[in-house]
Amino acid sequence: MINYSIVMRSVNANLLEINQAKSRINQAKKDGKEPEKKDTDLVKTEKQNAFAISQYTDVMT
Repeated sequence: MINYSIVMRSVNANLLEINQAKSRINQAKKDGKEPEKKDTDLVKTEKQNAFAISQYTDVMT
């Protein structure tokens, strides 16, 4: 039997820069500082699509 689950994944061409901006935002919050506006604006541009992922739960004969 096959079950499907929905997974949200980022599909941006500049995903590396977005992930780096998220890291800088998290570090700034950890240090008690205000994150830079350019980083927060970049993270807001992240686009996510839904993908179905198949999962085998039982083998039928």
